[in-house]
Amino acid sequence: AHWRSAGRVDDLPTLERLGDDLAQLIEHHGLDRPVIVGHSMGALVAMQYLRTRGTANVGAFCIVDQSPCIVTSRGWSLGLYGRFARRQSARFVAQLRADFGETVLRMLALGLNAKAREEYLLNASHIVRARRALRERDGSALAHLFASLARADFRSLVPTLDCPVLVVLGGKSHL
Repeated sequence: AHWRSAGRVDDLPTLERLGDDLAQLIEHHGLDRPVIVGHSMGALVAMQYLRTRGTANVGAFCIVDQSPCIVTSRGWSLGLYGRFARRQSARFVAQLRADFGETVLRMLALGLNAKAREEYLLNASHIVRARRALRERDGSALAHLFASLARADFRSLVPTLDCPVLVVLGGKSHL
């Protein structure tokens, strides 16, 4: 619920802020060596936490369906869709600001999962419900957040992780 949390509502969300929020959550609950599991954006938040806080208080880390750098470039094809260059990322942020709900649905549906694409194009009932719910959201905060995700590059962090790490990538991934 990062676009509507009760605390710090006047701040725009960034990956750095969410990494700090994760640190505060761990500290608040007094967690000792938690296993951190991050899916999609959550994996980037966890990587941000690990970059700034290290692994001394981490039992293990699980990355689910996320690349350490979502923007592709010459020599790096493991970002979103295997073809998400910086220019496309900037265009995506502008689209989020213009029509947040439809942009999110298109991102998930027109990626690598053929069934998701088919359901989107057929306007399946769950797509209609998701579209209705997403239209109620202000996309400006998440557009700002996505821009910070696109700037992040954790490729140099990965080989330094000295806690157990599990990477889970699915053949039916959207991204």
